[in-house]
Amino acid sequence: AQQRAEMLRTTLDQMLDAYRQMQMLASILGVPEKALALEIDGKPLTLSLVSVKRTRGALGSFSAGPEGRVVSLPGRSNSFAHEWGHALDHWLTSAAGRDPGFLSRLMDKQGLPRPLSPKAAVVEAYAGIMRALYGDHAQISSLILRLQTEATQIGADGKPTPQAVRAQRLMHDLRAGKRVPDAYLSTYFKSSADYDKATAAGGYFTDPAEMFARAFEAWAGATVATISPDLPQAFLSKGFGYENDVDPRLRMTFPKGADAARFAVAMGE
Repeated sequence: AQQRAEMLRTTLDQMLDAYRQMQMLASILGVPEKALALEIDGKPLTLSLVSVKRTRGALGSFSAGPEGRVVSLPGRSNSFAHEWGHALDHWLTSAAGRDPGFLSRLMDKQGLPRPLSPKAAVVEAYAGIMRALYGDHAQISSLILRLQTEATQIGADGKPTPQAVRAQRLMHDLRAGKRVPDAYLSTYFKSSADYDKATAAGGYFTDPAEMFARAFEAWAGATVATISPDLPQAFLSKGFGYENDVDPRLRMTFPKGADAARFAVAMGE
């Protein structure tokens, strides 16, 4: 009986942590709490608080299928922001009028031109987030200025030159959220790629969906901690823990410094 009472107490504490910290997430996003449900066709996202055994050692998971979309977290995991970031990425694909999937992966592979309003705002804002994830801001700004000049070049035949056509195509890709050329990649991407190679992770750490979820998780944690470092984040994230330079994974696979600042700006646009 005592063991059951302790389990019930732990479960209730976990649910209370979840509720309070989801309130914090809604607050920093500037949305009503109900919006965290990310409804698609009237069906909300489900939160499942499960045993550690059921997640097989993982810190959490997001799944989507015929039965619905579920964020599963073990024990008092601090990974809700990460998994909700996956859910947001998935929901945005629907908001952009595309088939189910992760918008980050769709943009990375083929780009996503701005559709007709009102969905144009969603696509344009997310393309800015993708540029923040992958691109070095100073170099990208310089590249865009150069491309704008090259794109106006006209040949003797009165038609755009081959260089102008290439410039126009690259500008289109950048605006559509497609990955920037290798020479302009961010430190966040390069360090994630180095860690991925060192751990033989097979591209996991450079997967666009994972890069977005990690950046979102770190942004949420830092934003809440900036409001007050005393606010509990046992359910939401690691707070300022992402600034850890000792642990190789935390040091190499989360945006730092200018990369983190660019992501924060993109999240606010």
